[in-house]
Amino acid sequence: MQLEYVPLLHVQRDIYRLPRGMERFNHYIQTMVGSAEKFELPLQAMNPMGKEHVPAYLDAMLAAAADDVAAAATAAAQAHVAHLVGSYRVALILADDAQGGWTNRWLTEAAGQLSPGPNKYGWITPLCWTSDTLDLDWIRAEVLSAIYRTLYVREYGTPATLADILRQEGYAQRFGGRTPFISDAEEREYVRAVIEPLLASTEFPVQFASMYGDAPAASVGYPTLGLPERAGFDLAIRTASAEVGQLVQALER
Repeated sequence: MQLEYVPLLHVQRDIYRLPRGMERFNHYIQTMVGSAEKFELPLQAMNPMGKEHVPAYLDAMLAAAADDVAAAATAAAQAHVAHLVGSYRVALILADDAQGGWTNRWLTEAAGQLSPGPNKYGWITPLCWTSDTLDLDWIRAEVLSAIYRTLYVREYGTPATLADILRQEGYAQRFGGRTPFISDAEEREYVRAVIEPLLASTEFPVQFASMYGDAPAASVGYPTLGLPERAGFDLAIRTASAEVGQLVQALER
């Protein structure tokens, strides 16, 4: 497996040097599709019409050498998956979910985590979000998780049941170095008690509410289950093995 990190933060920043309007939007499209009018750069999650907070965030990412952090994470993943066949390019993309932003964060995350389809173009694009405080450790974890998730889906296909999603995300989040975040034992058991009867569900709203919790579910019009935010991810992390070797072996089982 060959993983190549492609630094695109400066490309994204250059788009915002044009005035906000059709000139910028057309430049964004041209940058994404290239002169041959075919897909070249994975910039779909960008908000080309973003306000000033977006280029300001990109400036902060560039100053913090976020591309270097993401490149180092890609190299770290490469060491674990070199025995696999294939190649992917990895690029960090800034998505805008602040100030009436272009993208709904929860539905965007769900598309990549709950129902990821085949990777048609060979790009892996971990996302940063304008509503988040810049965190280089989080970026590293997101890059590693996105790489693992892509390879996992390549081997096993799109998860069908909630149990499939929990297994996928448990491995992906653990590979990224993420640890459980619900500390209260009673709350953990409550989450487990709510989710376990739903493990066979193939209904997307149920899967969404189980993984992301009540507030995100309500925000997109889905029924709630009485769960805290990202409850399913905490359960997934707790359930998955913490051994990196076992995580990588899972790609070939």
